[in-house]
Amino acid sequence: MRKSRDILLIVLASLLLLPFLVAVGGSIALSTSKWRVFAVLSNSMTPFMKKGSGIVVRPCTFEDLQVGDIITYAKPSGSFVTHRLTNCDDSNALITKGDNNFFSDVPFPHTELVGKVVLVIPRLGLLMSNPTLFLLFAGVLFMLCGSGATFLFVKARRISLC
Repeated sequence: MRKSRDILLIVLASLLLLPFLVAVGGSIALSTSKWRVFAVLSNSMTPFMKKGSGIVVRPCTFEDLQVGDIITYAKPSGSFVTHRLTNCDDSNALITKGDNNFFSDVPFPHTELVGKVVLVIPRLGLLMSNPTLFLLFAGVLFMLCGSGATFLFVKARRISLC
């Protein structure tokens, strides 16, 4: 009975640490790859992506694209746009449109393509756009996971010593 309780406490402690480890691992993986993370700044893609969401963009080539893909491209001004691909013209220019917009965007050369959206995370953009809020959230997550795991490990250790 005591062994099964020890195992259960260790499993619970490990599960408490899992979100923190996934966040750290994901951050490291994204920072060492060419994948990018952006905050959604407008409602142009509502209802698919709402303002304040975070998106993960995977690099791709012009040949990988299909009409209907949601892509991100860099404007000459240095800003980024994420809209749905609606057409490719004969000169390999891409035409996109926001799902919530009335008109298509101005065609742009495929060389400005950043990649395809592979993941949308609601509200992540709110954390990304506010460094103080992001650090506060990360700190609270770390403290909750760490203190919960520590408590369970100590409890398991005390039980096994009895």
